[in-house]
Amino acid sequence: MSVNERLLQEDHILQEIRMTLSTYRTVGIGTPRRKGAVYASSPITSGLRCYEEMRQSGIKSYQTFREQKRRAFMERVMQPNLQVGARFGERLRRHGWPLVIVPGEFFAKNWAQEHYMSLWRQVIVRFARTVSFNIGWQWSVGCAEEFLIAVQSGKRMLDSAARPLDPQVGADVPAVIRHLRDSRH
Repeated sequence: MSVNERLLQEDHILQEIRMTLSTYRTVGIGTPRRKGAVYASSPITSGLRCYEEMRQSGIKSYQTFREQKRRAFMERVMQPNLQVGARFGERLRRHGWPLVIVPGEFFAKNWAQEHYMSLWRQVIVRFARTVSFNIGWQWSVGCAEEFLIAVQSGKRMLDSAARPLDPQVGADVPAVIRHLRDSRH
């Protein structure tokens, strides 16, 4: 792909991001509500499941794993992560949030990770009142970035059980490991 073609594609993707953001306004997410919208942060393309698969395959590079073991990546990492994320969104709805944004349910052709994060950053900042983090979020590159966005933008944060998540605890790796260990028992 030539530089001009790539620039045209990037321009098209930026237009798609703007268009996607405009759809959130049409469903009233920007309107204050009792609980507001909650963003359901959950691993999609990385996370503990991904690193376990890489370890079992003896692959140390994420890029190598995605390229050389594409089918395993899709079947053993991405699809299960998407299912877990969808269930997490449903669990949040059962906890009383009528507006739950589940990022794993949105796909756009030719988008790279940075395009998705550009969109989700704006969605979190503009439309989410709360960001809830699914179990094992600390292992996910995207979830860690969403954590940072939530902290920077002063969002209310919840753990996977919809309990308040203290930003200090979320950033404290030893405490996170203890929490993960304790939540499995």
